[in-house]
Amino acid sequence: MAMDGIVGFTCKVLPGENNALIAAHPERFYAPAYLASRGWVALRLDRNTIDWAEVKDLLMASYALIAPKKLAEKVMSEL
Repeated sequence: MAMDGIVGFTCKVLPGENNALIAAHPERFYAPAYLASRGWVALRLDRNTIDWAEVKDLLMASYALIAPKKLAEKVMSEL
């Protein structure tokens, strides 16, 4: 848990998607310090309801954006 009491995870998203997610759902998404300007967004996990399918989708999409291309393709093809 962070010193601010928030429990969440940070992921890379497509350009502009972080701002769109934060604007659409500010109670769930926030701009992580130092990373938001580089296209990252954070999803709070300390809320009552967590959509684990959404967490998985964000995690896999983030991996596809930051992993080496061949490794990302291999992992994605095995799903």
